[in-house]
Formats: sequence, C-alpha cells, structure tokens
Amino acid sequence: MTATTDVAEILTLRPEVPGWLVDHYALVDAGDLEGYSKDFADDLTLTFGALPPLHGKAAAVQALRTAHETHAMQHPFRNVWDAHGHVMIQFQERFTFPDGRVETVPTMAVIRHDAHVISSLQVFIDRAPFVTVP
Repeated sequence: MTATTDVAEILTLRPEVPGWLVDHYALVDAGDLEGYSKDFADDLTLTFGALPPLHGKAAAVQALRTAHETHAMQHPFRNVWDAHGHVMIQFQERFTFPDGRVETVPTMAVIRHDAHVISSLQVFIDRAPFVTVP
C-alpha cells in the first residue's frame, strides 16, 4: 500500500472483518462472557467512554458481567480497519433494556492485540442511554 494524504481514499478502505473479530463479537452478543473473555490478556486495560479505565482481566469481566445483567447488546459492524496489531471498529451498537427500550448508539472501538489476545480495548460511546435520570 502506498502512503496517501487523501482523506477520501483513506475513509473508503474497508477491509473484510477478520474472522476472529466476528467470532469474538458473536460471543459478546450472545452474552457468553466466559467464551469471549478468553480473548482477553490478563493485563487487559478496558475503557468505556469517559469512565476511568479498568485494569486487569478480572476487573473487566466483573464490569462486563454487570453490563450483560442490565442490557442485551448487538454489535453490527459498519467499518473495520485492521493493521499491525491494532483494530478500529465502527459499530451502530444496539442495546435492549429489560423494560423493552431499545437504544442504538454509534460507537467506535480501538483494540490492541497480539495474535488475537486483546490487551487494550477502548470504547468510544455516548453513555447517555445508560444513565437513569430521576
């Protein structure tokens, strides 16, 4: 690939979604925390929006367990960029809450991995649909 400064060209690069990533998010959407957490490094750093980062696989698993208890998730891929152990994913993420409310939120995730073992996951998301206002 040649270097380019043409933003339009960069934004049109949409490689196929890697199989390991499809498998990972299928487990996420199925709520199979035990299955997909096998992809996490023990020293994982997990960050959601402006919340403080979580350090370590155990802390991430606990937070994700709570998330699965409060809403179902679907992660339809919009665009994926995969290069040199870094993956950027654009989702139109859908959340279904126990009261039947469904929220669709544009989301970006940046994953750092080594041979598909995830050491860092940063999720850029508007958390407003998750905040209960009295």
